[in-house]
Amino acid sequence: MVGCRATRSLLFDQGHETASTVLLLTWFVFCVYTWFAPVLFDRMLKKELSGVELSDRF
Repeated sequence: MVGCRATRSLLFDQGHETASTVLLLTWFVFCVYTWFAPVLFDRMLKKELSGVELSDRF
């Protein structure tokens, strides 16, 4: 997070406002992904494994 903020500040100070905004949005998307991806993965895994049945011999 600190590296992202520092990089954004440097980009903005050097006159690259668009690149600074793109970096901000990229960081935001990454944060949202890390919040929701585990839930979505768990849901997909449960759906995939719901049809699996093991033999009693195992």
